[in-house]
Amino acid sequence: MPLTDEQYLQVLKSARAVLDRITEAHAFDDTTIGHKVTESNVGLCNDGLTTKETAKWPDEFPSRRSMKSLQAHHKCPLDKRTEGDFAWGCFYHCRVFQDGLSDIEEMKVLYDEAIASFEKGMGKR
Repeated sequence: MPLTDEQYLQVLKSARAVLDRITEAHAFDDTTIGHKVTESNVGLCNDGLTTKETAKWPDEFPSRRSMKSLQAHHKCPLDKRTEGDFAWGCFYHCRVFQDGLSDIEEMKVLYDEAIASFEKGMGKR
């Protein structure tokens, strides 16, 4: 089951709040065979954003921090794509992982725009 629109909006707002508390962006891409891990402290791939309600397996694996999948219309604000199914494959379209974006203030603007846009369109779904 993917994130609901309400959960997605809360994750966006939580990720935006993280930007107010940090001074530096971090991104980690472990390419070790059999141990693929990708995480950032600034994107929706921040495991710290996962709550019991947004966890993929909250009861089966309570210590695992894997968030539910995004729906096709849910997009990480750091994803460069402008259309399509945003639920899959954001790594190769990520402003942080692919372009090296590290400007926290620029990220805040991207998050603010994404939150405002999603809130405006929520009643249309």
